[in-house]
Amino acid sequence: MTPTVSSSNISGMAGKVMAATKMSTPAPAPVSPSKPARLRSPAYPGIDLEAAIKRAQELYDHERRSAASAEVVVQHWGFKPTSGGGYVVIAALKAFGLIFDSGSGKERKIQLSDLALRILLDRRPDSPDRQEAIKQAALMPKIHASLWQRYGAETPSDANLAHELVFERRFNENSVKDFIKEYRDTIKFAKLSGSDTLSSPDEDTEGADNMTTDAQIAEKPAFAGKSIQPPTAKEISLPVGMSEEGNAIFAHVRFDAPLKKEMLVSLKQLLDVLEKTLN
Repeated sequence: MTPTVSSSNISGMAGKVMAATKMSTPAPAPVSPSKPARLRSPAYPGIDLEAAIKRAQELYDHERRSAASAEVVVQHWGFKPTSGGGYVVIAALKAFGLIFDSGSGKERKIQLSDLALRILLDRRPDSPDRQEAIKQAALMPKIHASLWQRYGAETPSDANLAHELVFERRFNENSVKDFIKEYRDTIKFAKLSGSDTLSSPDEDTEGADNMTTDAQIAEKPAFAGKSIQPPTAKEISLPVGMSEEGNAIFAHVRFDAPLKKEMLVSLKQLLDVLEKTLN
C-alpha cells in the first residue's frame, strides 16, 4: 500500500528542517568599529623658551658643563626617572638647541650646549650677545623657524593660525591651542621683531608663501648679519642643522691642546674629504 503524504505533513516537516537549520547555524560575531588612527602633530616644544632656559639653569646648577644620564637630569628637575613630563622637558631643551644628547635608554647622556652656556653665563646687563643667542634658540625648532620665515612679527590671529596648522601643517586639533600659546610666549620672550630674519643670502624670495625649506633651515640656523667669533674653548658644540623631528643637530669638536690656526686648517681639510664622500 502506497503511503499518502498530505500538504500539512510537508509543511510540518519543512518547518522542522528550517528550525533545525537556524539552531545549528552560529550567529555572526559582532564587528567592533575600528578606532581611527590618532593624528600626531608635527614636533614642537612642550614648554616655551623662558621655561626651557630656567630648566637649563637648573641643570647647570647641578652638573655645570658635565654630561649626566637622562634619568639623573629629570630628577634634578623634580620628576621621577620614568616620568613622561621629564622627557617632555628634555625634548623641548633639545628642540631649542640648549642641550645635546648621546646614547640611548639607560645609557643616554644629556649635556648643555654652547648655545645654552652663552645664554646662562653671560651676566652682562642688557648683553646684546645674550639676547642674540636667545633669539637664535627661539627659532631653532623647525616649526618656529617656518612660521617666522612666513609671517615674521605679523603673526595672524589665533583662529587663522589654528586653521593653517590643522589643514596645512597636519596638526592635531587638540594640540593646536597649546602650541600657539607656546609659540607666542617664546617669540615675546625672545623679543623678536620684524628686523630679525633667518640668514639666507642665496634664498629665492619668489614663491606663493615664501616658506623656508627644511634644507635651508638646516644650512642656515643663525641670524643674518652675525659673525662667528673665534672659539676659545677646547670643546666646541655648535648647531649645524635640524632633524626631521624638528630637533637641533649639533657638531662636537674637541681639541686636546690650545686652539691654533693650523689645527683649523687640518680640520677643514678633513671636512673637505668627508664632504666628497657624501656626493
